[in-house]
Amino acid sequence: IIIGDDCSTDNTRKILLEYKNKYPNVITLLFNKHNLGLVKNYFNILRHCSGEYIMQCAGDDYWLPNKVAVQTEYIFKYPDYGMFYTKVNTFEQNKQTFSDTMGSTCVSFDELIIGDSIPALSVVFKRDLLLQYLSEINPEDKTWPMEDYPFWLWISKKSKIYFIDTATCVYRIIQNSVSHPDTLIKQSDFRISTNEVRAFFCNCFSVDYNKIEADDNVYRRYLRESLLNSDIYSMKILFKKLEKIKIKDIKYMFFKHSKFLCRCYCKIRNILKA
Repeated sequence: IIIGDDCSTDNTRKILLEYKNKYPNVITLLFNKHNLGLVKNYFNILRHCSGEYIMQCAGDDYWLPNKVAVQTEYIFKYPDYGMFYTKVNTFEQNKQTFSDTMGSTCVSFDELIIGDSIPALSVVFKRDLLLQYLSEINPEDKTWPMEDYPFWLWISKKSKIYFIDTATCVYRIIQNSVSHPDTLIKQSDFRISTNEVRAFFCNCFSVDYNKIEADDNVYRRYLRESLLNSDIYSMKILFKKLEKIKIKDIKYMFFKHSKFLCRCYCKIRNILKA
């Protein structure tokens, strides 16, 4: 077990050292001297792995007792597959409740380019593929805010991915995390960075991808959200980012100047829907 601590400011290192003392031959600790950030810390840990296969788990998530046994069975059964993943149960930290499961069949490049349905904490992949990915793509030098989705896209073209239809982990949903930003602007920025990843790999594998159209669709999605939330600050910023303004976008030109107009729109909309 290899654990990387990226300069935690709480008692994480103390707790890790306690476990290291209990299991000195099982646990390897990597304490960064300075904060590397999500992506560089992730790959720094993976570079220290030496097994044929690698499983991973982020600090705020956890595995269920069946994970290793279930995936090991499939590894031996399908040795020609490069990556396996499962469903996960989700736990909402703010509500302290379990909600729906996540994870579904999403094993081809064409499926993944539409959306990522692979829970990162559930995967197991071949180390050889990781080393090849690091050599070919060099993700640590990219500006991508996520470590997993680009890797899945690349693997889908270089190997085969297998979905195991059972839950083996618990994914903790924490507000204002990298994948769950707390503002509409941050949420849209994260989606735009996902489009940058898609554009990069579509270019690598000679697949058509209209990034301008994809970005505008993201902005329109969050323009609608900002309108429904009477968030004129976000509406003004998002409207400026649209590359191609369509007729249906004109309404935002008026609503982005007044919370009152936004509220009126929402009330009329609710009446018509009822």
